[in-house]
Amino acid sequence: MTLLASGSIFLVGFMGSGKTTVGRLLAERLGCRFIDLDEQIAQHAGKSIRQIFSEDGEAAFRLIESKLLNEIACQGRAVVSVGGGAFVSQANQETIHAHGVSVWLDCPFEIIVKRLEGTRDRPLYQSREQLRALWESRQSSYAQAMIHVQTHDVSPHAVVEVIMRRLRQRLDG
Repeated sequence: MTLLASGSIFLVGFMGSGKTTVGRLLAERLGCRFIDLDEQIAQHAGKSIRQIFSEDGEAAFRLIESKLLNEIACQGRAVVSVGGGAFVSQANQETIHAHGVSVWLDCPFEIIVKRLEGTRDRPLYQSREQLRALWESRQSSYAQAMIHVQTHDVSPHAVVEVIMRRLRQRLDG
């Protein structure tokens, strides 16, 4: 049985936690597709995530996000980087858990801030204080993930190794 025989691996966590970087590496290691949900949303909408938020609002963004997550989940066998807010939705959690394994990339707030310095493309990043409140509000949702991986002081390649080990443990257990 392969590590992805039962579906996809969904990487969840806060913006800047490394979901895209780790996701690409993990997909390469597993020999499967990598899908960035935010990229799919932008392509579907024909505009950037920032534009969707400013022109249509967060609620419209979340509707598109859930719709595409459902479509992607049904396609099977992929590593999927899920946007930072997607896993907050109970319906999205249920979709993910019905179609694969969720992996929380848990990154400390201070590292998140360093990684996001100078970025202008994150519509929910208004200030450090606002970002901390958002980060704190999402921790309990991320904790619902099936696998929890600490990412501080660890290279993306090392994170992939931890994920691989935890996936094997799930299969053996």
